[in-house]
Formats: sequence, structure tokens, C-alpha cells
Amino acid sequence: MVTINEVKEILAAKTDVSTIKESTCLVDLNLDSLDLVEISLEIEDRFHIDFTSDEISRMVTLGDVIKLIEQKTK
Repeated sequence: MVTINEVKEILAAKTDVSTIKESTCLVDLNLDSLDLVEISLEIEDRFHIDFTSDEISRMVTLGDVIKLIEQKTK
């Protein structure tokens, strides 16, 4: 099971993660599109998964990211 801390660890390279929760919207983290691409790639590498463009566009909150990772790593 993916924990929020594992994803926060990846996000920490780009933004302050001290106050984010599963309900936090990614756009509220002040990340630009390049940051989001780099984070997506890091998540793919860390969890040995691949995201489609459609899946990436559906990642609105941190919780969405975690759920998608969990689905892909079952």
C-alpha cells in the first residue's frame, strides 16, 4: 500500500509538503507543468508503473495520485 509519506517524499523536492493532505489539490502547490511532469516521472520510476495522459489529467488531488498508484501496483 502506498502511503502519503512516500508521495510527499517525491513532492518535497519541488514544494513544501509540511501542510499537505490527501485532499490537497496539486494546483494549489504552486507547481508548474514541468514540475508536474518531473513528479509524474519520479512516481513512475519509484513504483515501476506507467501513467497514460488521461490518467495524469485525472490527478487533481494528492489522494487521486495515491489511489491511482495503488490501482496500478496491485
